[in-house]
Amino acid sequence: MTKFEYGKFAKFVYRYANFILTPFLFAYFMIALLGAFQNSKFLLPLIIMALLLYVLNRFYFRIYKYFPFTIEIDKEKIVASDFMNRRKKIEIKLEDITEIAGGIFGGNATHPVYIYDGKNKTQIGVNPHLQNFNRFITILLSNIDKSLYERLLKQMEELKKKSRGNKKARH
Repeated sequence: MTKFEYGKFAKFVYRYANFILTPFLFAYFMIALLGAFQNSKFLLPLIIMALLLYVLNRFYFRIYKYFPFTIEIDKEKIVASDFMNRRKKIEIKLEDITEIAGGIFGGNATHPVYIYDGKNKTQIGVNPHLQNFNRFITILLSNIDKSLYERLLKQMEELKKKSRGNKKARH
């Protein structure tokens, strides 16, 4: 099995940045809330802080639920472990993968890739910050079902055509 992990800095940010940022944002939110009772000019900062708190915590909830920090893969299965809940461990057989979405398969290389196990109704997410991410994707694609591989390839070709059509000619 080939083992993939995140770098120390990425792992730190994904695990602990929420514990640092949320109290600061919440403090600013409370200040803006109290200020809104005194003056309506605090409504905009109040709305901005509420949106930032929502987006940040939604992001970290997804990391908590779907993103392992250690992934092992071979020709038959993926073993995902070291989630935020350290006792959680997911094993996905490559033959049970019904969908791979997001990231490079959705047209944005900076977004995470989600791997869906249709048989066991589970999914994991993989951020591009994974060390040797391209190698992981190569191993994954070379061992999944051929029909899924062809569908993903066709989908990526369509995305490529769309991106070419949206660019203006530079002359």
